[in-house]
Amino acid sequence: MNALKVVFLAVALGIALLVALSRERTIFPTPIQRVQSTRQPAVEIIALGKIGFALGDVAILNSGRIWAVGYDGHDPRRFFYSGDWGRTWEIKPVNSSGFLLEDIAFADAEHGWAVGGYGTILRTTDGGSTWEQMKSPSLAKLDEIRFFNAQIGYATGSKALWYKETDTYAWGVVALCTADGGVTWRKCYEDDSSHSLGGIVPLSEKVAVGSLDDHIIRTADGGLTWQVASEVVDYGPAFRHPDGTVWGSRSDGALFRSLDQGKTWQSFGHLPPFDIEANRVAWSGLAFADERRGIAVGHHGYLALTRDGGLTWTNLNMGINEDLRSVWLKGNQGLILGSENVYQIRVPD
Repeated sequence: MNALKVVFLAVALGIALLVALSRERTIFPTPIQRVQSTRQPAVEIIALGKIGFALGDVAILNSGRIWAVGYDGHDPRRFFYSGDWGRTWEIKPVNSSGFLLEDIAFADAEHGWAVGGYGTILRTTDGGSTWEQMKSPSLAKLDEIRFFNAQIGYATGSKALWYKETDTYAWGVVALCTADGGVTWRKCYEDDSSHSLGGIVPLSEKVAVGSLDDHIIRTADGGLTWQVASEVVDYGPAFRHPDGTVWGSRSDGALFRSLDQGKTWQSFGHLPPFDIEANRVAWSGLAFADERRGIAVGHHGYLALTRDGGLTWTNLNMGINEDLRSVWLKGNQGLILGSENVYQIRVPD
């Protein structure tokens, strides 16, 4: 009997230790190289290596604090937090539905939201110390979330439809809106024929734009009604420029912008061309540090820098030999996500 008690105690202690380790484990990426652009002004990139989890999206706050969503192969019910611009990461468990989190956004230092599979919506009002799962009006896989301020926001996602009579599947899209900081949500767009609905960018309390398949759509009444704002096809996701205008991009590097909150669109600049013969044809991420400085990333380690608000761009040879997928900037620092590694970037004034 005593032997059984000892075995039971050992097993219990082992389980407790595993739980504690999974909750408190810190991931320490090892910087593998530091590279600096040979062009002036210099851009510095530090390769942080493989950080221990598949990075999905990040929200960069002040002083180098970063909240991220992703998956480390163990438990989807966790955030990843860094207080030093991504050099080290801590696991932050969260009480959620257990579906993978796909996107995260903060409106300020205190108010943040994350979305994921099966309509999952999480909300924090204390800078990430605690998170609450909110009631969702949709069971769609939510891919993106954007907020105009601490009250007005949009979440978008995709859904799979099964028709029992014909045993066939189809796809559709959905957009959710909130006007009370994510306490309550409503469906503000839905159809069963579109393939993709890119992140909706709120430009004011009533106006927002998004990319529906290959077109830009716009609402001027908080999502009650939507209109096609541009017939130009092959737009990428729209984003808000720091100067208050809204931009769209194409994978070939063509840039478009709107000066009237998405009503009309004009061609504006072009990212440097790829080597078409080498099949380097896709720019994949674009972010601005301020009204002048921006970074674009693409396949095969391509990077480009603008210092005039996107009018002209310069290729940067950083010696990176992998596809670069996304870039996030806050002030003159940020992160770049590659197919193999994560990089810290610094763009001096």
